[in-house]
Amino acid sequence: MNIDTSTVNGNCITVVISGLIDSDDSYRTFSRSLILVPGNNAFLIINDQLSVCRSKKEYVDEMSKVLPATTTAAPNAVATSANQPSDQEKQQLLNKLREATRMNDKFCFDCLNSVNWSFEMALKKFAELKSKLPPEAFVM
Repeated sequence: MNIDTSTVNGNCITVVISGLIDSDDSYRTFSRSLILVPGNNAFLIINDQLSVCRSKKEYVDEMSKVLPATTTAAPNAVATSANQPSDQEKQQLLNKLREATRMNDKFCFDCLNSVNWSFEMALKKFAELKSKLPPEAFVM
């Protein structure tokens, strides 16, 4: 599982959690985006989006090698988020990778997120995994 605190401003925090789900007979990947706002001694979730995709075992095995086994939110997660590109920059990188690879948004997001939003590293990773990606990874 990978947790990314992608946006922090005075009023809200955006968190994206992505990872792999495996069971005895199927393999899936997920991505969950949350928008949190401060409440009374807690955070309130004002938006929650979850997407789950079926994947081939080969893709899941390859992604398992690249993604950390487990990730927990660190106390300094907010401080490190300053190194992350803005949401607008992330969208531009996502569009650029989609154009270059013909992958769909979900796979582009997972690829960029796993390499800390480095376009060059995402292209290298795509080149390594291209033959192992399932057909649903690509825009039809």
